[in-house]
Amino acid sequence: MHQRRISLVLLCYTAGILVQAQEPQWLRHYSNNSVNYGFELASDGSTAVYGIGTLADATDLFDTSVTVVGDQDIIIARWDTSGNIVWARTAGGACEPSDLDYGSGIHYDVAADQILATGRFTCPGTQFGNLFLSGAGPLSSVQDRFIAAYSTAGDCLWVRRASASGALSIGRSALLTDSDGAIFVVGSCPNSPINFHAASITTVPAGGFIAKYESSGNLISAERVISNGGLRKAIWANPTEWYLCGYAKPGAALFTTNLT
Repeated sequence: MHQRRISLVLLCYTAGILVQAQEPQWLRHYSNNSVNYGFELASDGSTAVYGIGTLADATDLFDTSVTVVGDQDIIIARWDTSGNIVWARTAGGACEPSDLDYGSGIHYDVAADQILATGRFTCPGTQFGNLFLSGAGPLSSVQDRFIAAYSTAGDCLWVRRASASGALSIGRSALLTDSDGAIFVVGSCPNSPINFHAASITTVPAGGFIAKYESSGNLISAERVISNGGLRKAIWANPTEWYLCGYAKPGAALFTTNLT
């Protein structure tokens, strides 16, 4: 028997939330008969809310029906600020014995007016709109991650692959952009080199990494910044500096600084 799962999306505008409890201005829920993990959210600050999540069964988002092609697919969606669904897109593939694609991170790129998304994909023919990525497959020891850009209308503009023969991670808060249009991706693989697939493959040693892309998806650079450790989150401290969050094991070094 399938257990019914409910995914909630809630947006609450309040000015005095620290002073007193407030009622939400709107709330939306969607349900299906299988796995449903909810959404990570991003906003353009004015007219739209974007979300990325994971679906393992067809779902109706009010008047928008969403289907899956494999065991588990990525879903990316847009709502207006009144909670109405504007569009929803799925991405994924179907391969045996199983495919477990999922969406994990989303970011609105102000400079390029596009949505950046990241997560995991599995199959040799994984579809993102009209574009395809080739994964190593579910029986391989290689783990595949994607970095993709979508237009505000929901079209996939480009998608890129990162892979490693180990526990490759690109976190939920691992996407950054700057005013010049550059895209930064932070993540980690503690036990295997990481490959960034573009016109050629750029490989960095195991550890925490930062990859830099143009807004059009071209890879500019990729480098390891922490050895024997990893990166999980990055945020802007000011227009020229970041805060980085991660972990370190004995013997780790951040850039050229040994961590003890």
